[in-house]
Amino acid sequence: MAKRSTKNVAGSRGDYVPDTTPVVAAPPASQHPAAGATAQAILTEIGETVYEWDLATDKLRWASNAAGALGIPNLRKIENGRDFETLVDPDSLMNRTQAVRHAIAVDYGDGVPYEVTYALRVGSEGNKRKIWVRDRGRWYGNHEGEPVLARGAVRVQPAGPGDQQEAERPRFFKERANFLRLLEDTLAVSQHYAVPFILAVVSIDNLKLASETYGPQIIDPILQEFSTTIEKTVRDTDVVGELAEGEIGIILNRIDPQEAETAVQRIAERMMTVTVPLRDRVVVPVVSVGALVVSGTEADSMRDCLDAVRRALTRAQKAGGGHLVIDRADEPGIGEPQKAREDDVDELLRTVREGRLILSQIPVRDAETGKTVFLHLAPHLLNEDGDLVPATKAVDRAEGLGFAQLVDMRLLYLARERLAAAPKQRFCLGVSTGALLNEVWLANLERILRETSGAPDRLIVAVPFDTLLARGEEAAELVESVRSLGAKLAVRRFDGRFWDARPLGQMGIEFLELALAQLRLDEAEAEERAWKSTADLVAAMGLKALVSGTASAEEEARLAKAGFPLIEKKPA
Repeated sequence: MAKRSTKNVAGSRGDYVPDTTPVVAAPPASQHPAAGATAQAILTEIGETVYEWDLATDKLRWASNAAGALGIPNLRKIENGRDFETLVDPDSLMNRTQAVRHAIAVDYGDGVPYEVTYALRVGSEGNKRKIWVRDRGRWYGNHEGEPVLARGAVRVQPAGPGDQQEAERPRFFKERANFLRLLEDTLAVSQHYAVPFILAVVSIDNLKLASETYGPQIIDPILQEFSTTIEKTVRDTDVVGELAEGEIGIILNRIDPQEAETAVQRIAERMMTVTVPLRDRVVVPVVSVGALVVSGTEADSMRDCLDAVRRALTRAQKAGGGHLVIDRADEPGIGEPQKAREDDVDELLRTVREGRLILSQIPVRDAETGKTVFLHLAPHLLNEDGDLVPATKAVDRAEGLGFAQLVDMRLLYLARERLAAAPKQRFCLGVSTGALLNEVWLANLERILRETSGAPDRLIVAVPFDTLLARGEEAAELVESVRSLGAKLAVRRFDGRFWDARPLGQMGIEFLELALAQLRLDEAEAEERAWKSTADLVAAMGLKALVSGTASAEEEARLAKAGFPLIEKKPA
């Protein structure tokens, strides 16, 4: 057999001749940099410089090549950390201040390393450009663990196809593993320097139900709304991360234990007003918050912290949506917060026995005409000074501790007195879950409706929305036990909870109470659109929306314009 030739012949079929002509011709040797350059010159060529940052004075000292390496015309403009931060591009997800000032670590004498990548806007006025830099160094702390000095190097990163300039901004939350690592670091700092911190867990109680109702695509918009709200609420020094599906962990670092409850309450209130505007409705998540205050060496491990905060969260969830429970690591079990709750309930039961539990009348008015449609009978305590104190929360707590039956009977008796005293007036009475399940209470309601003139048309029984949600498929049967007696029905404290409200009309519900605080949005235009959508949706279901908690005539006018038919002003 003849030996096959390996010679390439240009143009022959099946053969390939590569084109090796250089795309860019190499410069002549005369243009190459001369050997023997200084270290500063070499660092400038590769876009690297060094600095020292005195955090106590914010003074920032740069190497002499910083201007050339970073492309900053005048170093005097970045002589302190605050001025340098003005060059950081908003696209950056982190910067040096966050990496150093807000670090969670212990300095055992050798400093604590840090590394962060961020974007800078550099160049002369009118010719600004964005560069990405990697900032690496070590910070050194004082005896309290606060960073006081940082030394590091900044190096310009080459742009490429995978340049993070175009990266989509992620949620504010850290991933679970990263959050737990930072929690462990926080605990180490707390134990070493005896500084307090707070661990809180925010639970979106019905995220799973939302997914089942609207599909899994609803989860991202909900979490994004929480991410945006939390980012506006917490400090830069705080840490936020996802602990589990529907659970958000928050670490509040270096906080005065005396201010702990106020800080957590502020965050909880913001979380409980989060709304998720969709195309045809507004979803209002229901949130429970458990928090743990840790001062110094009270918690032995991260597991102790997580177990304790979950116990607090569980009690908040058992109390119903929208509750906050705060524990302290140095107090076993429930501690002082529970004692305060028990004192409230003891006072309530004492006022019932002494006849000092009364019903105040809050007008529910037509939004357009201002005329009173009915009176909401709100429980109040008459204290020893003769002042009226709202008793709604105390009544709720009494139910949670199993003392609601006595209170329910007293409120029903007081409602009967109002019906008899004002034969032409309509009233609305809120009842507890225990009342709806109590045969004796239902029998007394039936007797009042039968014996009092026009009572079936004049008494509206307001059922807690928590009850409907908790009873599931039994909710319709529970409501029917009241409707069958002839009373009109309302749902109070309706908060969206990812619950399809359409069956309410089929159950015979006539009124739906919405708290104004739950309808709030940050932007006025978005708020008005959301209000109109909500009012239209409730009306389409055959229900009358009642917005409670209004504080001004201006708010009431906006609500009327949006289409809400009934308004209940916030009690003075």
